[in-house]
Amino acid sequence: YRADCENRTVVMTDGRSDHLPADPRVRYVRLPAPRRNDFVVRALHAPTAARYGEPFDVHVEVESSYEGDWSLALTTDDQPSRVEKFHMRRGRATVALRNLQKDKPLDPGIHRLRINATAPGDEETRNNVAYGSVTVVGRLRVLVVEGAPLEGENLAKLLAIQSIEQERVAAD
Repeated sequence: YRADCENRTVVMTDGRSDHLPADPRVRYVRLPAPRRNDFVVRALHAPTAARYGEPFDVHVEVESSYEGDWSLALTTDDQPSRVEKFHMRRGRATVALRNLQKDKPLDPGIHRLRINATAPGDEETRNNVAYGSVTVVGRLRVLVVEGAPLEGENLAKLLAIQSIEQERVAAD
């Protein structure tokens, strides 16, 4: 500091804080926000529980600072499950991954879900991942009570197609 000058402190800020000290000797200069191409996975929403073999949906909240084509890769217990490709404009969106467990049921228990986004031109890839979990509860079991022999045959075939365990007994 020089005694013969008006001494001021200049603070350059990104403006993220609204609580700047009110000091007349300090001048605050807000820097313009840099414009970056950034795609962000905000959250992964999965049901808390799903029944064995019952399809369920996972919703992924995403945000992008630019328009483009993206892909979301879902892994379940570190195994690739599905890849969804989509086009998105600038802003926020929710992408639904539908009918998980439709083709290959998950075993009962807790399963780790991981979503990884890839986008051409994305300058920050560290925020392209989200995690979640789903608990798969036991298989459905049905007791088919038949009034006459083979009366429940059609129902039994339908249950078998759906991979639902069944036990057939005669009504006594």
